[in-house]
Amino acid sequence: MKKMLLAIAACLAVLASPARAFGPLSAPKLPSGGGGATAADIDQFLASARDADKLVGNAAIALVQAVGSKEANAKIESLLKAVKDMPDGAEKDAKRKQLVSTAVTEASSIKYEQDANVAMAANDAAKRNQIAGGLTNLAIGSVMDVALIAQGKKLVGGVPSPDIVDRLPMAKDALESLGSQASGIGSILSSTKSLLSKVGIDALPTKATDKAADVSALIE
Repeated sequence: MKKMLLAIAACLAVLASPARAFGPLSAPKLPSGGGGATAADIDQFLASARDADKLVGNAAIALVQAVGSKEANAKIESLLKAVKDMPDGAEKDAKRKQLVSTAVTEASSIKYEQDANVAMAANDAAKRNQIAGGLTNLAIGSVMDVALIAQGKKLVGGVPSPDIVDRLPMAKDALESLGSQASGIGSILSSTKSLLSKVGIDALPTKATDKAADVSALIE
């Protein structure tokens, strides 16, 4: 467990550490190019970033539902409804990103080591499974984020070709979101070390291909 967290921390420090250079949860400074990238490369990156958002967002929501405050859950429920009621398009995508970001922020603000609510939840079978699933999928999401951040930085670097100019803003936006998301996940995982054994986790996943836990897919 310790080695896994150290590895994640090291990767986040190198690839997604806005905290070190730009302040907590601020966005990393991005290159302004896109040299060598094709439109297909950008589209694949955006699709993979969306998949990571879905995994991480649902995992964070599972944690908030299990041990978060009524206020945090109400905030997430409101955003979920807003996303569901919107027609497909850029506005819905932006609201979806806000939902994921809010879920990660709320999950990272929980005092896992001190909150009596967390201790009680760990003794409830349904909530224990929810916590375990959330932490498992956040660990997988962190590995995905690190790889995507490295890929994204390469895609937006250099002189862009005309084929990808219209896609670069979306790639840069996704890259910024991944940086903040990775930082939030790191905070959650580092503060839940003593909780793992209580929810039946011997070791967290260390590969993006590891099997994800079955948690409610509220974000599609």
